[in-house]
Amino acid sequence: FMKGVDITGEMIKVDRRKPLWDKVLEGRGYGDPYAFSVLVRYKPDERWTLYGNYNAWYTDINDRGGEKHGSIPGNAPASRYRYQDFNVGFKYNSREHWIYRMSFHTIRGTNTLSLDDNPSMISQKDRYNMVTASITYAF
Repeated sequence: FMKGVDITGEMIKVDRRKPLWDKVLEGRGYGDPYAFSVLVRYKPDERWTLYGNYNAWYTDINDRGGEKHGSIPGNAPASRYRYQDFNVGFKYNSREHWIYRMSFHTIRGTNTLSLDDNPSMISQKDRYNMVTASITYAF
Protein backbone atom coordinates (compact mmCIF):
# COMPACT_ATOMS: atom_id res chain seq x y z
CA PHE A 1 0.00 0.00 0.00
CA MET A 2 2.67 2.55 0.98
CA LYS A 3 5.45 1.30 -1.31
CA GLY A 4 7.49 4.23 -2.61
CA VAL A 5 5.89 6.73 -0.19
CA ASP A 6 7.67 8.61 2.55
CA ILE A 7 6.38 11.29 4.88
CA THR A 8 8.61 13.77 6.67
CA GLY A 9 7.52 16.22 9.35
CA GLU A 10 9.53 18.94 11.04
CA MET A 11 8.79 21.67 13.53
CA ILE A 12 10.65 24.35 15.42
CA LYS A 13 9.67 26.63 18.28
CA VAL A 14 12.05 29.35 19.40
CA ASP A 15 12.02 30.42 23.04
CA ARG A 16 12.61 34.15 23.42
CA ARG A 17 13.90 34.05 26.98
CA LYS A 18 17.23 35.87 27.12
CA PRO A 19 18.06 39.42 28.23
CA LEU A 20 18.50 40.72 24.66
CA TRP A 21 15.01 39.54 23.62
CA ASP A 22 13.55 41.04 26.79
CA LYS A 23 15.11 44.44 25.97
CA VAL A 24 14.21 44.45 22.27
CA LEU A 25 10.66 43.16 22.62
CA GLU A 26 9.77 44.29 26.14
CA GLY A 27 6.13 45.29 26.41
CA ARG A 28 5.38 44.50 22.75
CA GLY A 29 3.40 41.34 23.53
CA TYR A 30 5.25 38.97 21.22
CA GLY A 31 4.86 35.21 21.55
CA ASP A 32 7.51 32.78 20.41
CA PRO A 33 8.24 32.07 16.70
CA TYR A 34 6.96 28.73 15.42
CA ALA A 35 7.35 26.80 12.16
CA PHE A 36 6.47 23.39 10.77
CA SER A 37 6.59 21.42 7.54
CA VAL A 38 4.95 18.23 6.29
CA LEU A 39 6.31 16.64 3.09
CA VAL A 40 4.83 13.63 1.28
CA ARG A 41 6.94 12.07 -1.49
CA TYR A 42 6.05 9.29 -3.86
CA LYS A 43 8.63 7.45 -6.00
CA PRO A 44 6.80 5.23 -8.50
CA ASP A 45 10.19 4.18 -9.92
CA GLU A 46 13.88 5.12 -9.68
CA ARG A 47 13.57 8.09 -12.05
CA TRP A 48 10.40 9.87 -10.88
CA THR A 49 9.64 11.61 -7.59
CA LEU A 50 6.31 13.37 -7.01
CA TYR A 51 5.69 15.42 -3.90
CA GLY A 52 3.31 17.63 -1.97
CA ASN A 53 4.39 19.90 0.88
CA TYR A 54 2.86 22.32 3.35
CA ASN A 55 5.06 24.55 5.45
CA ALA A 56 4.40 27.54 7.65
CA TRP A 57 6.44 30.06 9.63
CA TYR A 58 4.85 32.38 12.18
CA THR A 59 6.83 35.08 13.97
CA ASP A 60 4.37 34.84 16.88
CA ILE A 61 2.68 31.57 17.81
CA ASN A 62 -0.09 33.59 19.53
CA ASP A 63 -0.75 35.79 16.46
CA ARG A 64 -0.50 33.42 13.51
CA GLY A 65 -2.34 35.77 11.17
CA GLY A 66 -0.20 38.75 12.15
CA GLU A 67 -3.24 40.97 12.68
CA LYS A 68 -2.32 41.96 16.27
CA HIS A 69 1.22 43.07 15.40
CA GLY A 70 0.23 44.49 12.01
CA SER A 71 -2.32 46.79 13.68
CA ILE A 72 0.32 48.47 15.89
CA PRO A 73 1.30 51.89 14.44
CA GLY A 74 4.77 51.76 12.91
CA ASN A 75 4.80 47.98 12.51
CA ALA A 76 4.92 46.08 9.22
CA PRO A 77 1.62 44.86 7.72
CA ALA A 78 0.07 41.63 9.05
CA SER A 79 1.36 39.62 6.08
CA ARG A 80 4.95 40.25 7.24
CA TYR A 81 4.35 38.15 10.38
CA ARG A 82 3.41 34.89 8.59
CA TYR A 83 4.31 32.57 5.72
CA GLN A 84 2.23 29.60 4.56
CA ASP A 85 3.24 27.63 1.45
CA PHE A 86 1.38 24.72 -0.13
CA ASN A 87 3.30 23.25 -3.04
CA VAL A 88 3.33 20.28 -5.38
CA GLY A 89 6.03 19.22 -7.78
CA PHE A 90 8.11 16.57 -9.45
CA LYS A 91 11.70 15.54 -10.05
CA TYR A 92 12.74 13.41 -13.01
CA ASN A 93 16.20 11.82 -13.37
CA SER A 94 16.90 10.95 -17.00
CA ARG A 95 19.28 8.19 -18.00
CA GLU A 96 21.52 10.79 -19.68
CA HIS A 97 22.53 12.54 -16.40
CA TRP A 98 19.91 15.28 -16.70
CA ILE A 99 17.67 16.13 -13.73
CA TYR A 100 14.42 18.05 -14.30
CA ARG A 101 12.50 19.68 -11.45
CA MET A 102 9.33 21.74 -11.35
CA SER A 103 7.01 22.90 -8.59
CA PHE A 104 3.94 25.08 -8.14
CA HIS A 105 3.46 27.07 -4.91
CA THR A 106 0.49 28.96 -3.55
CA ILE A 107 1.71 31.24 -0.77
CA ARG A 108 0.15 33.49 1.86
CA GLY A 109 2.39 35.95 3.71
CA THR A 110 5.67 37.75 3.12
CA ASN A 111 7.60 36.70 6.23
CA THR A 112 10.38 34.96 4.32
CA LEU A 113 10.84 37.53 1.56
CA SER A 114 14.13 39.42 1.70
CA LEU A 115 13.84 43.05 2.80
CA ASP A 116 16.86 43.85 0.59
CA ASP A 117 15.05 42.61 -2.52
CA ASN A 118 11.63 43.92 -1.42
CA PRO A 119 12.21 47.22 0.40
CA SER A 120 8.55 48.28 0.26
CA MET A 121 6.80 45.49 2.18
CA ILE A 122 3.60 47.53 2.49
CA SER A 123 3.03 47.23 -1.27
CA GLN A 124 3.64 43.45 -1.36
CA LYS A 125 0.66 41.19 -2.03
CA ASP A 126 -0.38 38.89 0.81
CA ARG A 127 -1.29 35.97 -1.50
CA TYR A 128 0.71 34.97 -4.54
CA ASN A 129 1.68 31.98 -6.66
CA MET A 130 5.12 30.88 -7.72
CA VAL A 131 6.39 28.36 -10.26
CA THR A 132 9.93 27.02 -10.00
CA ALA A 133 11.80 24.97 -12.59
CA SER A 134 15.34 23.75 -13.01
CA ILE A 135 17.38 21.58 -15.32
CA THR A 136 20.63 20.15 -13.96
CA TYR A 137 23.36 18.11 -15.58
CA ALA A 138 25.03 15.69 -13.13
CA PHE A 139 28.50 14.59 -14.17
